[in-house]
Amino acid sequence: MGFSIDTAQQVLAKFADICVNDNGKWYGDLALYFAECATDFTLGYGDIDEDFYEVLGDAYHEAIVAAGQDEELYKLWKDRLESVLHDFAGFGWGMEEYICEEYYSLPWIQEDNE
Repeated sequence: MGFSIDTAQQVLAKFADICVNDNGKWYGDLALYFAECATDFTLGYGDIDEDFYEVLGDAYHEAIVAAGQDEELYKLWKDRLESVLHDFAGFGWGMEEYICEEYYSLPWIQEDNE
């Protein structure tokens, strides 16, 4: 059985339905884990395609939304969020810019830099 981006999206969507009242903690963690795995996959196998990066970007966005609403989640995931940010330096498909914009949209980033 190979990797299926469609199946991964379905799993994320089903998990989101289950985690309706978790304030983003469990779903955000799974979305971030998916983004980390997809990033590792890209680093290991090279450039993929636009659909792949769209799903990766959506997952990273969901983690950013959760972390942006809860400073404790941000603190918990800070290193992981930064790792994806740094790993995407130099990548195409607009992903470097997208990941960078998402990361720096976090309200806690300004506080960390002060």
